[in-house]
Parts: sequence; C-alpha cells; structure tokens
Amino acid sequence: LMNVDVHSSRVYNMSQHTEQQAKKIVSSGSFAEVGVDIYQVRSLTHPDKSYMVTVERDQVYCECKGYNYRRTCSHAEAIREVINKE
Repeated sequence: LMNVDVHSSRVYNMSQHTEQQAKKIVSSGSFAEVGVDIYQVRSLTHPDKSYMVTVERDQVYCECKGYNYRRTCSHAEAIREVINKE
C-alpha cells in the first residue's frame, strides 16, 4: 500500500476531479466509520461498490485500484478531509 499524508494541503498529484469527488463523498455522507480508524466509503461512480479506508498515524490508505495506481483517490481524500475537520 502507498500512503497519503493526512496533514498535507496538497497530496501528490491529486487532480481537481479527485478533489471534487472527495467533496461529494463528504457532503453526501457516503462513508461510515466501521471501526477504530477504519471507514467504509461508497463509490460515487459505482454505487454498488464500497472501499475500506484505514488511517494509521498520519497516513490514509484505500484498497481501491486508483489508490494503488496514483497513491491517492477520492475515497482517501474524503476521509482525510473528515479527519482534518475533527
């Protein structure tokens, strides 16, 4: 797994699309905390799918293919945004 810095204002090469999707996930409440620092995030693109996002120290990890390819994704960014608001 690769990581995303929770406290960074810019994360690797986060696209504007990824940022917009993350905001939609947060505003629509398309996530739930299912354990300590473990979140289930529903895909906006494929609503029948959801992904597990985990937080370890200052890192956020997602199990989706996009995260593994780009080291960031809308699911991880949404949870990062939620954590930064707490």
